[in-house]
Amino acid sequence: MIPADTVAITLDDGLKDNYTNAYPILKKYLVPATMFLIVDKIGEAIPNSGDTANAAEASHLTWAQIEEMSENGISFGSHTLTHTSLRNIPLDDVRFEVEDSKKAIEGRLDIPVELFAYPFGTLRDVDQNIVDIVAEVGYSCACVAINGTNGHQTDPYRLRRTKIEVNDGMFVFEKAMRGGLDIFVLLDNARRLMPRRPSTAI
Repeated sequence: MIPADTVAITLDDGLKDNYTNAYPILKKYLVPATMFLIVDKIGEAIPNSGDTANAAEASHLTWAQIEEMSENGISFGSHTLTHTSLRNIPLDDVRFEVEDSKKAIEGRLDIPVELFAYPFGTLRDVDQNIVDIVAEVGYSCACVAINGTNGHQTDPYRLRRTKIEVNDGMFVFEKAMRGGLDIFVLLDNARRLMPRRPSTAI
């Protein structure tokens, strides 16, 4: 049984700033966190970042960085191989993305990988067939990208997450953690049903 008021910190996509910015703080204060990796992008630069001053930071984590963090309180889950919306591909390809990314991380870190985050993670990116595959290949839970807190009745394969923005401040953070902003989940869900604009963002 997970204790009440438990907070889990997650970071998606496996970007280098997870190592250079977040990891030193998490390590200093002994705070655990989970980073979800796009396996085929590990070690790759991010094209067209447009910021030459920060070009060195515009990349994905390397395996060496992942291995170091894995030994120091950071856990890792899968964000698939290529970060494609799973509802846009055949179910055989969904299984390949979900299962082979798990195997790749497990093979490199030599630890079980039981956590998964759906790419994009909106209502239009996840259906029951996809959830069933995630469960079948051995994940114990999976995260969507829909704001809200979770309770004992929450589907473990549709765990909500509340995004904290850089300018939110401690008042908003505290309210969000206690579910005070969950009323906005309805608005969030409605917005996520709208067609997605073309984007090059990961």
